[in-house]
Amino acid sequence: SESMLKYLTKYARAHLDVFVDEATGERRVYAVPQRTAQHYASYAFPRADLGPTLSAVLEATLEAAAGRFLPTNDGGLGLGLHLYPRERVGPRRTFYEEDYTRWPFSHSHAHSKPEPLQLHAPPGGRTSDFLYLGLLEWDVTLWGRGDGAVGLSNSLDGYEAFGASFPDGGRNGFARAAAWGFFAMRLPQPVP
Repeated sequence: SESMLKYLTKYARAHLDVFVDEATGERRVYAVPQRTAQHYASYAFPRADLGPTLSAVLEATLEAAAGRFLPTNDGGLGLGLHLYPRERVGPRRTFYEEDYTRWPFSHSHAHSKPEPLQLHAPPGGRTSDFLYLGLLEWDVTLWGRGDGAVGLSNSLDGYEAFGASFPDGGRNGFARAAAWGFFAMRLPQPVP
């Protein structure tokens, strides 16, 4: 677990349990989230914005993965995909959820039977003008409810919002993308 104590104590003391790491003697914080959800989303990235080199390398790398998901963090592709223009081209689907607010804890596979992906091309361009990627994203509610909830959104939109909430902007979103990232796979071009 990360040593969040020095950053969050002032704001979240009532919600955090502190323990001492027996190996180092360091005080650490561990929080069990209230809820987690894992999602799948399809995106179209304009090749012109990616540039010809990145577009070709990304396409070839994901193609070589033969339909498997590859990590985008520093241990994988090392890309801050949230920094590039894109459009969601299909519904965001929740495929797994966990709820830790009641005992016994519950979990569910939201879509137990496979559903075909239905992608659409972004307006104003040919389908070949875009690189289509599927991403696994997740959201966590740490505590609270509604608008007052404290959570994390490991999504392209979440990284963008996270970066925008700090004076130095994208650096924070990029740091999160480098540490966590997504799992990405190349999708076939939609038929116009």
